[in-house]
Amino acid sequence: MGRVNTFNMKSINYILVSVLTINLGYSQIDLSMEWEFQEDLSYFDSEALNYIVNDEISQLEFINGIIVIHQGEIVSEQYYNGSSVDQVFNIWSVTKSFTSTLIGQAIDQGLIDSQSQALDNFLPTYGATYLQSVTLNDLLSMSSGYFDSFGYPAWVFATTQQLVWMPYIGPGTFFYNNSACHLNSHILYEGTGMTPKEFANINLFPYLGINDPDWLSGYNGINDGSASLILRLREMVKLGQLYLQDGYSGNLQILSSEWIREATSFKVSTNINWNDLDGYGYLWWLPDYGGYLAIGYAGQFIAIIPELELVMGTHSLDTYVGDPYTPLLGFMYNSIVPLFDLPDSNINHESDYYADWNLVGLPLDVEDATYNTLFPESIDGTLYSFSDGYNSEINLTHGKGYWLRFIEEGSTTITGVSINEVTISLSEGWNLISGISTSINISDVYDPDWIIIPGTFYGFSPDGYSNTEMIEPGKSYWVKSINDGTITISNFQD
Repeated sequence: MGRVNTFNMKSINYILVSVLTINLGYSQIDLSMEWEFQEDLSYFDSEALNYIVNDEISQLEFINGIIVIHQGEIVSEQYYNGSSVDQVFNIWSVTKSFTSTLIGQAIDQGLIDSQSQALDNFLPTYGATYLQSVTLNDLLSMSSGYFDSFGYPAWVFATTQQLVWMPYIGPGTFFYNNSACHLNSHILYEGTGMTPKEFANINLFPYLGINDPDWLSGYNGINDGSASLILRLREMVKLGQLYLQDGYSGNLQILSSEWIREATSFKVSTNINWNDLDGYGYLWWLPDYGGYLAIGYAGQFIAIIPELELVMGTHSLDTYVGDPYTPLLGFMYNSIVPLFDLPDSNINHESDYYADWNLVGLPLDVEDATYNTLFPESIDGTLYSFSDGYNSEINLTHGKGYWLRFIEEGSTTITGVSINEVTISLSEGWNLISGISTSINISDVYDPDWIIIPGTFYGFSPDGYSNTEMIEPGKSYWVKSINDGTITISNFQD
């Protein structure tokens, strides 16, 4: 893909801290259909976007196309230098993010057991005993310890044995390696009995409206896991929208929430002075300025900003000899992204309470989180959290649970911004927690280390404690943990 130099990100006036997919405020679109256009562009500064796209980006001599998707609809799309909406092109290393997706689908389907397994579980070793030390996780995160032995397109035609026997120093350190990345395609072939394209033509492409695309293949018909997938720009960015939609195309979930979280969460530091691209997931780049990126040689991009419900894609001339990365990323993140940093809309939540003691939580992001503001009818001095004993509190915090006492039953209206997710630190033993702005089944709580003891979610009413299956907004619950760790409550669709 080439080196990405630094550029100024100071104009961005928000911080994107999560790479977890958020619940969308619009219907999950059917990605097998053609994109729809947003007709009403009055909700953001569309004139500024039009100027950026038509007067500034258009001056870049290498740019062939750009598309901006907000809330599942096209808000801007332009093509330059004789390109068009129907032009297909080599998406280069953006292919890697498609390969990651196919591996995730194979794991979801049980065709590949786990990314934590060593490569000797997937590939013939040809006597390379060190494959016992390299995991699929290492391969997907560019930290396998292999050196890149083949140029393009030689790695596509290399045998499995040749790839396995590339120079090797041991896993753990990031090293951008096309040849090693191509081994993911060989693993997919061994695990599914299909080439990547054959597998994608059944499990991925139809759901993205992609019809049997060209994709370079070599040894055993195995398609290039690092590059060479040929798509239109509109087709390429559908992968970003799929991730934004938590793996759904319409009402069908074709990629699990778990894989999306894993693929777009930090796995390794690049450690190579690629400036703002310091983190790497499973064949996805994790820039310091938020969201995640698929990056292809010469300026092919998919940029996903989950918190803004924004997907951007670019297609650039791959014969350009200069640096396309710096200006393109600069325009995308310094100029386009801030246009969609829209004011949050307040909503109301009605919280009912009983006479005497109640377990309460904070259901919204509010300006004033003091208990006597949120619950004006509560008894002074009766807000208590729990951590190695009860602690008197003044302010409520997202994710924590509290006891609060009232003289008589009633209700209060809390006004604020929706909370879509919260990560909660648990201590070994009993914990008092609360959820988010929507009802969540306890089976949907993300517990990666399996620290929650089954059957230990308890709510409280005047009748006493009872097991619960749901975490309701504005309430809090007891839960027991076997160890210290973290859980995430989010309004994912599973």
